[in-house]
Amino acid sequence: MARRQVIEVQCSRCERTETRPIKEEPPVGVRPIAAFSATLQTEGAPARVVTIEDLCTVCTKTVQHHLDAIAKVIDGVSPNRVGGKKKGEPGQPGTPSSP
Repeated sequence: MARRQVIEVQCSRCERTETRPIKEEPPVGVRPIAAFSATLQTEGAPARVVTIEDLCTVCTKTVQHHLDAIAKVIDGVSPNRVGGKKKGEPGQPGTPSSP
């Protein structure tokens, strides 16, 4: 019978449990670094810090896709729309247009 040592990880995001092979033991008393950490600072609001200690495979892929979307460089800039069209103006769906 073959044996192997594994580590059981419970995802901090979705509570799923996975087993993973042990790569190397961290030194005694040292906590492994977080799987994900981000800080958002907006004007006039306190900084929002998100730290996730452990991620399962599914959540790792999900967080990676969201991070890719956040980090994507946007080429064009959309116009700053102030107010928008009022209901009943020509060009709005469901509004009869004048001939």
